[in-house]
Amino acid sequence: MNKKELMINQIKIIPIFLGFLLIIRAILLFNSPLEEFIKVVPDDSFYYLKLSCNFINKNTWTFDGLNNTSGFHLIYGYLLVFLNKFIGCQNWRITYLLISLISCFLISLSCYLTSNLIRKKIGYKYAILSSAIFFSRDVILQSTAGMESGFVIFISSLLFFIFFKNENKSLLKKEKSFLNNKKHFLSF
Repeated sequence: MNKKELMINQIKIIPIFLGFLLIIRAILLFNSPLEEFIKVVPDDSFYYLKLSCNFINKNTWTFDGLNNTSGFHLIYGYLLVFLNKFIGCQNWRITYLLISLISCFLISLSCYLTSNLIRKKIGYKYAILSSAIFFSRDVILQSTAGMESGFVIFISSLLFFIFFKNENKSLLKKEKSFLNNKKHFLSF
């Protein structure tokens, strides 16, 4: 195995290691006593869970069962509704664990996409540096926040990867392409 292949394999190991770290954190948190669990999980996570359960029961987005609500990420809300229909609202910790595990996977995949792109465009040392961002306290906390953060991090990394992976386009063409796609997306 030559030096280049060794570096590529090392870049692949970093997101895998991150994924294991995040999954272990999620499982430890899931198995912690309820009093400790509530201290770590943001209250917005419980807000989303309550909204999804009320949507299942009342077929409307409401927190208190009386008044309609807004100001939340609708796609994430529907994902929770989907999970809660199968798991049941009474098993909210299992729903929380599944969402955390999905976030762990998405954040690890984001680390892979970002570091791989940086390695190809700038170099190995910068790929390691870009991976380090995913080991920051805030990203690690987002993996078990029970919120849409893991999805947002993944979509951001995916867009970054898609936007910059093609070396044949000039930067100006990429910017125009991005703006045209954004206009097209916003027209829906």
